[in-house]
Amino acid sequence: MMNLRDNFIVVTVGILLLILATQIIVPLYPVPITLQTAAVLVIALMYNRKTALQTILCYILLGILGLPVFAKYSSGTSTVLGKTGGYILGFLVCVYVVNLLRKKFGDSRWLYIFTYAIIGHSIICLMGVVQLSYFIGVSEAIEFGLMPFIFPAIVKSLLAIFVVKITQKYFLVHPVKALNI
Repeated sequence: MMNLRDNFIVVTVGILLLILATQIIVPLYPVPITLQTAAVLVIALMYNRKTALQTILCYILLGILGLPVFAKYSSGTSTVLGKTGGYILGFLVCVYVVNLLRKKFGDSRWLYIFTYAIIGHSIICLMGVVQLSYFIGVSEAIEFGLMPFIFPAIVKSLLAIFVVKITQKYFLVHPVKALNI
């Protein structure tokens, strides 16, 4: 169990990872492709459920409070309630479900981890498309808010798994414990 200081450090590192990954953008309309979901998956695959949820919730709250942490340095409730907000809110459900799957089935096999990552991306996309459909209609939301994201989701899932495995290898499963912070 992490103490308060260790938890603060891990949550802060996760938030910084999200902020950096969010600004790596392939501009599409109405929803850009970012590395944000890969960062969400790294957090979901490495952190325990409580810490993962704290990290995502703090990230979202920072954005709502006006810090430019979302894609294209955007912020505010208008982002979370707007066209891309469903994807952002999907991060919470993603980390919760991925953590449940890890706990129930384990996370030592590549196929399991890849499956969890694809399920996580599916949750994010589903929630994103549902909210986006309120703005542009269902068929357009599927066309512009889902279809362009299928192949990138597979690539970002593999990237997230790679980052997790490398981090686990060099930091002996959990970076905070390995660094004795």
